[in-house]
Amino acid sequence: MKTHVTVYDITSQRKLGNIHISKIDQYYDQWRGKGYGVLIDRDGCVCIDMEDPEDDGKYYSDQITDLNKL
Repeated sequence: MKTHVTVYDITSQRKLGNIHISKIDQYYDQWRGKGYGVLIDRDGCVCIDMEDPEDDGKYYSDQITDLNKL
């Protein structure tokens, strides 16, 4: 499993940086509190946007589990 996750802001189309996996849930709560949808892609990168929050409130590890089932 990854130790760091790359984060992208889809709305502004830019890379925000890398976050240690142990802090990712904390950032999820902050982003969601600001109204962002938080999704991950198949490479495990985090994508935040203001468009359509389809994350169903799932954290990183939950979304990875769902992707692995596909």
